[in-house]
Amino acid sequence: MNSIQFHELMVYLTPFTLFFIIADCVLNGQLRCHDELSTISALAKGTVLTGLGIVLLLACQYILLFTGNTLAIAPQVLLTVVAIQFMVLLLVTRAISIYFFRLTGAV
Repeated sequence: MNSIQFHELMVYLTPFTLFFIIADCVLNGQLRCHDELSTISALAKGTVLTGLGIVLLLACQYILLFTGNTLAIAPQVLLTVVAIQFMVLLLVTRAISIYFFRLTGAV
């Protein structure tokens, strides 16, 4: 890794870390209110809630595309491809976060 790549890593690492810490605190705080939920149901609920916004964005984009129109965010076509990767990243990190939160009780 050269110095340019390291600088880019540091630029992206801070906002992503802040986002995931805030999202973990909010979601796990809401799931803590429902301690009767099993770990599996908490995982399912958390991953659905986390990925729902990106899934709706992608559905809107592709429905418009397949009906013969352009994408909803036409000038930023690459954002649709990034959203697919970000959706998977969100679901995996949320599942890991919820599992370890249920295991340890801390974010």
